[in-house]
Amino acid sequence: METVSVSPPVADAAAWAEARERVQGYLRAHGVPATSLGELSEQVLQFARERHAAQPDLPPVELAADAAILLIEGWIQHIVGLNENEGPGRRLAHERAAVHLAAIPQRWSQHFLNEQDPPPELVAELRKTYVQAGPDLEFSNMMPRPIDLGPVSDMADTTWRTFDKWPFLRGVATWALYVGALALAFYAVRY
Repeated sequence: METVSVSPPVADAAAWAEARERVQGYLRAHGVPATSLGELSEQVLQFARERHAAQPDLPPVELAADAAILLIEGWIQHIVGLNENEGPGRRLAHERAAVHLAAIPQRWSQHFLNEQDPPPELVAELRKTYVQAGPDLEFSNMMPRPIDLGPVSDMADTTWRTFDKWPFLRGVATWALYVGALALAFYAVRY
C-alpha cells in the first residue's frame, strides 16, 4: 500500500500565505533585518501551526498574529523577568518600547527570539531600556478656586469698573493713549 501525502486545501494554503505576509510585516515593523526575516517568520508560523493542530477552528492569520505576540513577549520576559505589578497591556507596551529602543533586532538579529541564552550585553541593554512609566493614573476631584493675581489685578479691576461707570472718561483715556503713542512715535522719528 502506498502512502499518499495530502496537501492542504487551496483556501487553507492561501490563508497560511496571508499569515506569512502578516507575520513578516509584523517582524519588519519590529526592525528585523531581511537576512533574518525568513527564519524568524518560519519560527513563528511553526508555532502557529502547532496551535492550529490544537485549535483548527481558528483562522491561520489570527493564530500567526497571536503566535508572533506570544513568542516576542515570552522571549522578552525570559530576559527581563515578569513584573506582577504590571497589567498585560502596560507590560506589552514596555516590552515593545524596550525592543525598539535597544534596537535588538538590528544589533543582535541572530539572538532575537533565539531560545539560547543571549549575550550579556544584549541582556544589559534590554534591561536598561525596559522603561518604567510613572505611577498609575488615579482619579481625583479638583474644586475650582479663584485665581489671586495680586494688587495689580485689583487696581486694573478698579480702573475698568470706573471706565464702565463713565464711558466719556473711557473715551478720553483711549484717545489720550492714542495721541500719546503718536507723539512718542513722532518724537522718536524726528529726534
